Amino acid sequence: MPARRTITDAQIRHAAQLYREFGPKHTARELGLPEYKVEYLVRKAIHAGYLADRATPIFESGMRRTQSIEGRIQKHLTDGYILIGSDCHYFPGVVSAAHRAFVKMCREIRPAMVVLNGDVFDGSTISRHPRIGWDSKPTVAEELRVVDERTGEIEEAAGTRELYWLLGNHDARYETFLAAHTPEFQNVDGFTLKSHFPAWKPGWSLFINDDCVIKHRFKGGIHATHNNTLWAGRTTITGHLHSQRVTPLSDYNGTRWGVDCGTMAAPYGPQFQDYTEDNPKNWRSGFVLARYWRGRLLEPQTVTVLDEEAGLVRLGTEVFEV
Repeated sequence: MPARRTITDAQIRHAAQLYREFGPKHTARELGLPEYKVEYLVRKAIHAGYLADRATPIFESGMRRTQSIEGRIQKHLTDGYILIGSDCHYFPGVVSAAHRAFVKMCREIRPAMVVLNGDVFDGSTISRHPRIGWDSKPTVAEELRVVDERTGEIEEAAGTRELYWLLGNHDARYETFLAAHTPEFQNVDGFTLKSHFPAWKPGWSLFINDDCVIKHRFKGGIHATHNNTLWAGRTTITGHLHSQRVTPLSDYNGTRWGVDCGTMAAPYGPQFQDYTEDNPKNWRSGFVLARYWRGRLLEPQTVTVLDEEAGLVRLGTEVFEV
């Protein structure tokens, strides 16, 4: 009887890559194997952590599921944490409990990636909305200084970790205003928001593996998190609505999640004082912690501020003070 041929780790990795990008039929043709043997290699790849156990093959046509598009960042992560904060709306003289907790967790858990998911900069004086009465708002220069201070604190705590800043609608105010009023200054240094924060890689979206996308906004309304993951076909982590919630959705492909990060600002902070007219807000202050384990995305966890003034923050059943 001929000896059974040993399958190497390199072969398993190669099969996993082909399967993830092109599906079983193309993988079988490429490797010269029947499909049942490809499925055997896929099971090996799942066990080794090279594929998530619910990974869906890409299109049989050979087109990549995650295409290369300008503004779209694509990363692969097998094991590690991703810390995602959104809607900071940093304001001079205010350091929120959520921000302090974010910096603390950057330092303590050493995430593989740190993501600011839009609206880090507020841009209140360059909004398309008119001024409300005689309200007092910080200048653009003052806002840029405070954003630099707060993001600098995150950079120091994160060390050499990867830093991403995904554009939000408030962030876009900076270049939208300049492009509309001073188009002659296109390509001049300082006339883009990203030129002020070179440590952060900018983009519209961050795709992790083939099962998660992080971006500032997609659908709106009370069912946004459900509709986001339904329409995106993968776990979708957004901000914009400040509502902080995790909504599971299960179908034949397994379970994925629609996630709203909440806001890193205090919901009743000075940034929102006038235009919300002191109305009740169904907002929650905090951020999101996501973890990949052996290539599999685990259910994202919310980190929520319980008491802004006391600096009490909750992660799961644990409460800590910042």
